[in-house]
Amino acid sequence: MKYVADEEKALVRVTKICSVRGTIDRYKKACAASTNAESVSEANTQFYQQEASKFKRQIRDIQNLNRHILGEALSSLSLKELKNLESRLEKGLSRVRSRKHETLFADIEFMQKRPFSWWVVQ
Repeated sequence: MKYVADEEKALVRVTKICSVRGTIDRYKKACAASTNAESVSEANTQFYQQEASKFKRQIRDIQNLNRHILGEALSSLSLKELKNLESRLEKGLSRVRSRKHETLFADIEFMQKRPFSWWVVQ
């Protein structure tokens, strides 16, 4: 589950970076196209309103995805979406189990290499 969440966080970060760059580019274009102060102010207001609504929508989508990953709010999902979510969760769980086994085997190997004397009660 942690790896699924980490992947989601990474996706969100990449999306935010791309989104911020796109936002800056659109802002520069909007400012360059406007010639007087009033139109710049109006363009700024419009621009930021659009960006705010876009970011609110992205936040809502990410929150819904997080709820779905936690097994909440599933009634709104279609069968196809449920299958996709199940597949993603199974892949994530498989990676978690694999990492757990790697850690356990590393711990066992470490314990086997240690001297036996720490086991003996004095």
